[in-house]
Amino acid sequence: MKEQKDFERPKVKTKPTIYDTVLIPRAEEIARMIEEGKSNCEIARYLGISRNSWKKYKKQIEEYLQAAASIDPETTAEKIKAVEKAMFEAAKGITKTVKKAMKVKTVTYKDGKREKEVEKIEYYFEDIYTPPSVSAGQFLLKNWDRTHYSNNPAELEQKKTEFKHKQEQDW
Repeated sequence: MKEQKDFERPKVKTKPTIYDTVLIPRAEEIARMIEEGKSNCEIARYLGISRNSWKKYKKQIEEYLQAAASIDPETTAEKIKAVEKAMFEAAKGITKTVKKAMKVKTVTYKDGKREKEVEKIEYYFEDIYTPPSVSAGQFLLKNWDRTHYSNNPAELEQKKTEFKHKQEQDW
């Protein structure tokens, strides 16, 4: 029986598109021209591409510009802080109070026979404890205090050696 070898498809180098080579690098200029109200012909002529190529890629570049405009540095920083806060809470463990629902059935009997049955939903609160996440703590330490916590053992060993030499000099 013959051994089957994995077939690897040769990597094909594709020719970069006008979108990649012309439009993306000049996105700010294009945004300015669109804001100024330039026509499709004027923009295409300025970029050195045909009007049909411009029409083809116009929607893509508009989506790109819209996405780029929606990235606000202040809101991005706020989102990063929110993620850091959530990771910190995960690292130290957290207790959350959660509202839950429970179905309660009340049955009324008369003379040994079921007379009435009523179902209703009652709400109650429950505390749920999530234990500390070691991986979240390690991640935060490695990113907040790179001088003491590192993934690189050689770098850590070098820092320990430097620390010992510094202590010896202080004596």
